[in-house]
Amino acid sequence: MTYIAVSEALRAQMISSHRVPRNMVSVIPNGIDLSHYPLSGREQVSGDRKRRHNPVVASLGRLAPHKGQRTLLHAAKEVLAKLPGVEFLILGDGPDLPALRKLAAELGISHRVTFADYQRLNALPLRDIDIFVEPSHVEGLGLSVMQAMAWGRPVVASGVGGLYSLVQDGETGLLVPKDNPAALAVAMGELRSDPVKAAEMGRHGRERIESDFNISRAADRHLELYAELRRAARPPAPKGAF
Repeated sequence: MTYIAVSEALRAQMISSHRVPRNMVSVIPNGIDLSHYPLSGREQVSGDRKRRHNPVVASLGRLAPHKGQRTLLHAAKEVLAKLPGVEFLILGDGPDLPALRKLAAELGISHRVTFADYQRLNALPLRDIDIFVEPSHVEGLGLSVMQAMAWGRPVVASGVGGLYSLVQDGETGLLVPKDNPAALAVAMGELRSDPVKAAEMGRHGRERIESDFNISRAADRHLELYAELRRAARPPAPKGAF
């Protein structure tokens, strides 16, 4: 039997927590179908597109305590104290939505935070945002981060789980300690104040998805693994057989 993990972090967890033998776990990351993420021109990843709105920082995922949206809201308050024009978009649905709305009101930032069910909105394109944030405390790989990178958007993410495999700190985005609003705010402010750096990270993120996390590469790795397993399971030829 062989198990497939989507990241080295998940593989390590399967080995340590579930006692799966190391040689029974292969790592094959998920892949993105880039035909759904067309870049129409240089402005999509360069930051040169004309500004028609306030800068937008977005996150996307299930609204639950372990996903870190509360940390994001506390960080948003710190960002808005210095950059009052930033808009925050939290895409998702889940049991923590009422608590998150209440926290935004208590922090006095409700006028700058929009909550939206991304499924009902048909997955609002992340290409229309400026910075993507993944504040999760636990993450197997990070599909929403992959989607943002496919659109050429710079990423700020918690340094946990499979995000280490996905986000190259300082090159395709910034990694910060989990559940640390101050560090998260500093990273968001850094990208907002340096659009050239943010655009460069966005370009590198798109290139990383194209090279290492595209769906064709993922399919090829699955086929290679299946072929290897078939060869290993094939009974040896009887002696004297040609």
